[in-house]
Amino acid sequence: MYGRNEFLQNLAPKPEKGNEGVPTNYVSLQRVPKPAE
Repeated sequence: MYGRNEFLQNLAPKPEKGNEGVPTNYVSLQRVPKPAE
């Protein structure tokens, strides 16, 4: 219960929150390069 969740989170960017210990910023960067907030 980590790889699957991570995959889903990568598909749909979620609000800034600790996703299973993975920062949303990292996922957002993978989807669309956004400026550091």
